Amino acid sequence: MKKKTVAFMAGTMILGAILSGCSTKEDSTQTTAAPSSEVSQTSGAPSSEETSASAASTGYPITVDTKGSDFVSVGQTYNEAPERVVTANASSIELLYNLGLSEKIVGTIAIDNAPGEDWKELYDSLEILGDKMTISKEVIAAAEPDVIIGRSATFAEGTFGSIGELNDLGINVYAQKASDMSTDVSMQSIIDDVTALGEIFDVQDKANEYAETLTERLNTVLEKVAASAGDKTQNVLVMATYKEGTFVVFGANAKLQSGMLSALNCVNVMEKGGSNLTLENLVEANPDVIIYITADRNAESDAKAIESIKNEEILASVPAVAIDRIIEVPYDAFMDYGVRNFDALEELSAFLYN
Repeated sequence: MKKKTVAFMAGTMILGAILSGCSTKEDSTQTTAAPSSEVSQTSGAPSSEETSASAASTGYPITVDTKGSDFVSVGQTYNEAPERVVTANASSIELLYNLGLSEKIVGTIAIDNAPGEDWKELYDSLEILGDKMTISKEVIAAAEPDVIIGRSATFAEGTFGSIGELNDLGINVYAQKASDMSTDVSMQSIIDDVTALGEIFDVQDKANEYAETLTERLNTVLEKVAASAGDKTQNVLVMATYKEGTFVVFGANAKLQSGMLSALNCVNVMEKGGSNLTLENLVEANPDVIIYITADRNAESDAKAIESIKNEEILASVPAVAIDRIIEVPYDAFMDYGVRNFDALEELSAFLYN
């Protein structure tokens, strides 16, 4: 299928979406189904194989709490596994791809950077509903999804719509736990997203197997850091868009990214993100390491950014520059909220401790 942008569709299409989505508002009084061990049995005692199969299956209806841009928890009830999904960022596409749920994606938004090589063919086949600046909840509703998946900040009034607005259109929302800026999150939060989606879509065996793989990767990094770092904490500056002595930083208020750095025994030297910082700001921050975030839209300036930083005389005494501790990491591998963050974690671990 060729990609195309879906135009605004009103009236009867929205009504159709309202009637066809997963149950949300009208089922809000339902609670999470009891685990299989608490379900009454009407036949003889099940075999061990039957018990194992039952434990790995979702007992609908289930209610899963999620948070939008206001970070208020809202229950979303699923009466059955969703069949039609709209994705709102690159990491949600990749999460579904790795859980074998690609065929359920009926639309997505245009992503900012090139997709991963393993799911590029999938992305190229998807219907592009719009971009993150112009898409509307009406366009989303016209795709008739049962659920939309993305980061918490996406779900606000205007553009995508708030959780309540989307629920009123018959659409459930799953905001990635790893994107919850109201609490401390970590790489474990991505693993929690994997298992939560496994339950929602009734692919728990697949999700648990994949979660175990991610857990092993995380533990390998943690063990390596513990053996190599000792008590030494490294100060890191996360930089982007370096042009003629000014740049952007991502601060410690980016919760998942701070969690990634913590796993590496590092700390972000900038409390908050900001733009138009100068070389004087960089000297004052005095980082041991600079993580330079690349993006497709900045390809021209990114190509010469690190060399330009190294050639700035005023930066000669900054440890990251003096000992050449600057590394490039793609935006989606560091600043998104999905499984590619594990690739970044491993790359940074090798850079910092090999």
